[in-house]
Amino acid sequence: MKGPILLVDAFEESLQALAAGLAGKGYQTVTARTPGDPSVAGLAMAPKIAVVDVDGLDDEMIADMPRLKRRWPHMGVIALAQPQRDKTDTEMLAGARAAGAHFLSMKPVSHDDLARRIDDLLRKGFGAKRKPMALVVDDSETIGEILKAYLRKRGYDSVVKPTWEQALAGWDTLGADIVITDIFMPGMGGVEGIKYVREHWGHLPVVAISGGLDTRMTPDDALLAAKKMGADAAISKPISERQVVDALTRLLPAF
Repeated sequence: MKGPILLVDAFEESLQALAAGLAGKGYQTVTARTPGDPSVAGLAMAPKIAVVDVDGLDDEMIADMPRLKRRWPHMGVIALAQPQRDKTDTEMLAGARAAGAHFLSMKPVSHDDLARRIDDLLRKGFGAKRKPMALVVDDSETIGEILKAYLRKRGYDSVVKPTWEQALAGWDTLGADIVITDIFMPGMGGVEGIKYVREHWGHLPVVAISGGLDTRMTPDDALLAAKKMGADAAISKPISERQVVDALTRLLPAF
């Protein structure tokens, strides 16, 4: 048997159907109606993967998922949700981000498809010793490539986006373990991006970087504003590899 796989669904009938389907595929499963269920808190063995139907969970329940990820940092998370034509990708992905999901599957999803997704995450090391992933948001291609190289040397995967709008609409940015963001960019910018993370993706540590804005704001003033919005670390440009590594070591000690 493969697993254990944690299944979370507010509706008992669909929860048991999902458990039976995955058991038939050779998975050991543990079921719960909410992420904060006492049965989850009492688990002695860390789940390798959690499959969470976010449709039946309210915001407070979903907020328990990042707490589980802090307890089990190598656990993979698959969110399930009903497609909604009147929502943008950013809106559709919001619930999955709040749950700390690494992948979003739209319902109805077959047991075969779900098993393939679980196996894909297991092959990537989820549930054992996986690579952490960083989301870099910076409109400078040069800075993006420099940070990507620093992260690669540290054993991180990374996704680089030039704006926060693209970052939040990107399916490939699900599952980020840390965010590194410039402050001054086109569109919503880094300060608004940090605000979004704290309100909707609050478990993520955030590193703010800035070179200031011409003569209107110094790098120190910009980074102070970022810290007030909730950034966990601040780095002035030009950035150094040592600064980045120090921030990663402090903010993500499990990796």
